Amino acid sequence: MTAPQNIKISFIIPMYNREKYIEASIDSILKLTISEIEIIVVDDGSTDTSVALVRPYTVRDSRVRLIIQENRGQGAARNTGLSVVNGAYISFIDSDDWISPTHFEQLYHTAVSLDADVAAGKTQYIYQNGATSFGGFQPITEKIKNNLLTGRALFCELLRSGAYAPMSCSYIYKSSWIQELNIPFCDVIHEDELWTAIVLSYANRAIATDIVFYMYRQHDNSICSTINIKKRIGDVIFIANTLVEHIKKTDAKESDFISCFLLNILRLCTTAFFDLRRIKDSSFALSAYSFAYFSDSQEKISDADKSAYTYYLKSINQSIDIYQSWLNSELVTNLKTVDTASQKIILIFNTMWDQPLDIPQKEIPKGFIFTTDRRYFNEAHAIVFHLPTLERSLDEDLVKPDNQKWIAWSMESDENSPFQNSSEIMELFDYRMTYNLDADIVYPYYKYNYLKEFRKPCDIASKKSDICMMISSNINNISHLAYLKELMQYINIDSYGKLLNNKKTENDTRADAKLKLYATYKFVIAFENSCAEDYVTDQFYDPILAGAVPVYLGAPNIDKFAPASGSYIDSRDFESPKELATFLTNVCQNEALYQTYFEWKENPYLPSFEQKVKAVKEHPFVRLCSIL
Repeated sequence: MTAPQNIKISFIIPMYNREKYIEASIDSILKLTISEIEIIVVDDGSTDTSVALVRPYTVRDSRVRLIIQENRGQGAARNTGLSVVNGAYISFIDSDDWISPTHFEQLYHTAVSLDADVAAGKTQYIYQNGATSFGGFQPITEKIKNNLLTGRALFCELLRSGAYAPMSCSYIYKSSWIQELNIPFCDVIHEDELWTAIVLSYANRAIATDIVFYMYRQHDNSICSTINIKKRIGDVIFIANTLVEHIKKTDAKESDFISCFLLNILRLCTTAFFDLRRIKDSSFALSAYSFAYFSDSQEKISDADKSAYTYYLKSINQSIDIYQSWLNSELVTNLKTVDTASQKIILIFNTMWDQPLDIPQKEIPKGFIFTTDRRYFNEAHAIVFHLPTLERSLDEDLVKPDNQKWIAWSMESDENSPFQNSSEIMELFDYRMTYNLDADIVYPYYKYNYLKEFRKPCDIASKKSDICMMISSNINNISHLAYLKELMQYINIDSYGKLLNNKKTENDTRADAKLKLYATYKFVIAFENSCAEDYVTDQFYDPILAGAVPVYLGAPNIDKFAPASGSYIDSRDFESPKELATFLTNVCQNEALYQTYFEWKENPYLPSFEQKVKAVKEHPFVRLCSIL
């Protein structure tokens, strides 16, 4: 096909190692009924077959151009594309995304009809499991939809309504206007956050539509590869500082725009400082930032933005406090006073759900020292990774040093953890520290002190109610929620959790508060979120600690984990929820029958329970040292 003389749209596609997706991206553009287009693919030093896949397009269709350059980043690739465009309008397409041809044409014709400098459409997020969303962005309000505004007015309306998308791909731009502005993309992560905000601030004619034209592919992160969070923090601070300098040049009469622009910078800073919580590396040096400027600019914040302004400032300060608290914690400062060369360092890469560690330091064998400081990653003799939170904890590619031992730590069900289900990932680890009885280091939910705690007598007379439950996890792989909904039709259950809630309790989720609540009930529904072998959690043990009887659904080998026969009720012994409800009703009405569920307290524990509990007298991290 001969290249058209009067090009209407220039598509700029920066490409780096996208052999899986680049063809789909180009094909979606070629489906347009508008023929007067050009597709400029700027390869940024790909090392896979991406270039080879694009070349045939350039032979078959002269509208497709391929420019090859050394790897300089996505921003530089976009700049290269901008330097050679010929179209009346410009659209940026990432090489793993695609467009809806019909909807793109709607957006284009809208922009042309209004001679808009910039026109916004909607971006749809496409996930690997087929799910879709709008990425948390709110719908375009009727107040501004399809109405021509200045870029600054549009920016304010979008930001305040939660519809502002900083991605440059979410808009199309008049080429002559962009060329006149001559604002290059910077070589930073999230370069769009800088470019889009500044470009919008210069637009005289801007419009927002609800046309869903851009398909944004979402990728799952690998366990060993992710965005470098340290660089991202530094880049975001650079962007924020640059935006501060930009707004300082704005006429003070533009007070509403200044307020919104400052709010947007604070929003961006919030993400950077939230990432700071994830940096567990005392060698990390935080870039200089213009945070003091915001404290001195409170009078520039309009009444409409003050609530959000206060929220962002509070969030930033909280993140800084959390980081400083970690930096001054014992598991960081302890290495400053010892000879690390003579110690075997065990690095806890990430903690369980960001909770404090309860390592009994006095019991740790001589010659071992624990830390959460990742500056010792390469020096560590062993590294413990909490698998369920590892993906969100990664801040750079992981490379395993020779002779270093990796430990996979998890107390989540194998059925509910993608990492634990991946043989490829689990092969990276030398030891497993999990609830499984066959783990190298068994880290169970039962504790050694249960041998004493379970002997405490139960005050049956203090029980004022029959049955309660707390169901807060939306994991429903065993369809227990449907079972509970049916059960609640036949018997009254006080439900305090986030799901199936019909009761309120004080805003106190501490373990002792929950046990006090359980103590006032005869039975507690103790349903796990998975029926996995050995997966017996606090759902089962907390009611027993509180002096109630658990009604259990979960591990098929629960009999090996119970302190005694008759200490619990297994829901699987009943053919239906209705049959279970009838049984519970009879027991609740018969005090003598109910008391039989505590007779076990006067008898020896089951050997299977007692042996397991005695085996965990030493803390799992102490036993880890013994294995190492």
